[in-house]
Amino acid sequence: MVYHGGLQGGSIEDEVEVFWGLGGGVGYILKDNLHLFTGIGLDFIYVVPPNESRNMKDDSWSTTTVLQPGFYSGIQYNINIRYNKELRRRWGFYPDLRVYFLPYLPRRAQWIESEVIREEPVAPPIPGYEPRFPFGPVEEVNYYYHKAKGRSASDFGYGIGGGFFIGNWANYLQIHFEYNTLNPLRVISELEDYPRTVSGKGGQFILRLSGVGLL
Repeated sequence: MVYHGGLQGGSIEDEVEVFWGLGGGVGYILKDNLHLFTGIGLDFIYVVPPNESRNMKDDSWSTTTVLQPGFYSGIQYNINIRYNKELRRRWGFYPDLRVYFLPYLPRRAQWIESEVIREEPVAPPIPGYEPRFPFGPVEEVNYYYHKAKGRSASDFGYGIGGGFFIGNWANYLQIHFEYNTLNPLRVISELEDYPRTVSGKGGQFILRLSGVGLL
């Protein structure tokens, strides 16, 4: 048996959203370099607000991050490029195939629906008095927010990737690159009047750093 755990980051295809996450699990060694694995992960997806919200205070845009839990299973085959039998140290590369299940997609969002700007004139300057700051209109900006909740949904997907590993026979580090077909923001992108151009396409590009060891 083996265990694994690590951190990952990436971006969603055709979108400006980025995310980072963590995960871990266990696996079973079929042969010396071939093993099956399964695990659970949690991603923190940063949702970029609409253009009119980006220059405002942080509390003006509530939906900045959504959490996405998920499960995965896969198979990996390590190919040694160099192996020291005496020290049992090795490094090499590996292909990796995974399947994913996201049981609950984020479905709530809040955004600015409209704004009203009122300008109130101030009293004219007093003759003979020079103020420290010039007189001008007083602006009052009112923002109106829209909240929406979409349908409950889940998502299945698969990932194709690989990477490099370095360490000894029992414990080693991995740098992993992957593309998968998941679309965690599908429900949010389908909300009526959502003020962003969202393609709704699935797909994630991932860079992952993880450690693997024998139990």
